[in-house]
Amino acid sequence: MPMDKTDKPLLVLWYKESQATVPIYSYDTRSGPFDQGVRWADTGYLGTRAFFRILSDPPTLVVEDVKVADQAVYTCRVDYKIRPSAITKVNLTVIVPPGPPLILNSSGHQLQEEVGPLEEGRHTQLTCRSAGGSPTPTLTWWRDGERLNQVGRFNGQSVESRISLEATRNLHGATLTCQALNNNITEPSSTSITIKVMLRPISVEIVGDVGTLSSGRPVELVCRAVGSRPPAHITWIKGNKQVTEVRHTVMNGGNVTTGSIILGALANGRREEADLSRFQPRDSSLGPGGFGHLAVLCGVGSGGAGGAREGGRTSSPHDDT
Repeated sequence: MPMDKTDKPLLVLWYKESQATVPIYSYDTRSGPFDQGVRWADTGYLGTRAFFRILSDPPTLVVEDVKVADQAVYTCRVDYKIRPSAITKVNLTVIVPPGPPLILNSSGHQLQEEVGPLEEGRHTQLTCRSAGGSPTPTLTWWRDGERLNQVGRFNGQSVESRISLEATRNLHGATLTCQALNNNITEPSSTSITIKVMLRPISVEIVGDVGTLSSGRPVELVCRAVGSRPPAHITWIKGNKQVTEVRHTVMNGGNVTTGSIILGALANGRREEADLSRFQPRDSSLGPGGFGHLAVLCGVGSGGAGGAREGGRTSSPHDDT
């Protein structure tokens, strides 16, 4: 709406495409100077949310508290005293940022802050879901600034994105983030979770130079598990019986766990041997509820071979003789 000293605007009218012949806002200066015009707004549309700002260059209609219903093509008509009316069209697009997305496990239950513990080597799926927002948001999965492969779909009123994971040692403690974005103006809305993986021990062994256990001399045996999360629970088996007096130690932030026992003096010249040649790692199992536990069995036989293995119920013990 250019100003001209030989001419002046008399009337400014705004129309919405839904009613192209009836104005929804006007600024009328026909009865006085331009800066003393009369403002009017249709209360069924913009009402008091609209204000015609005459001091801006060019004069501008400002709309506060914009709503989705305001999205439309608007027509501005300016009637002048001398020259013909000027008509301008404006396409108003209203963006509604999406809210924080939800992260669901493979059973469809919402996750809060973390997922797991997941058994090492197992596969699982995580789904990110976002409802609302206009236009429909795009969902992306991220880990440490790197975008992850994903499968997306539109599901009725919501959009979803799914990723598949294998619970590995490198995944333990990782933070995964799902972002929802539908414009280039606002920051993406995001939700993050931390992955917890139940890690098997990297190694399980009876440490120290045990050799032959002779009568009359007590000896300490130490079974050590390294690299498990959570700390391993070590159980000693002697023959076919569980040793109840085991001293447990957790070191290095839970990365190293030991279980030590004392074999007392033996009578009648008997001897016991500890042999690691029969060590057989096996899958760990979760305990009931909570974070579970990792079971590690260490065994020693009388006059024969013993062993240590991860996650087993038995450790190939031999009967006492």
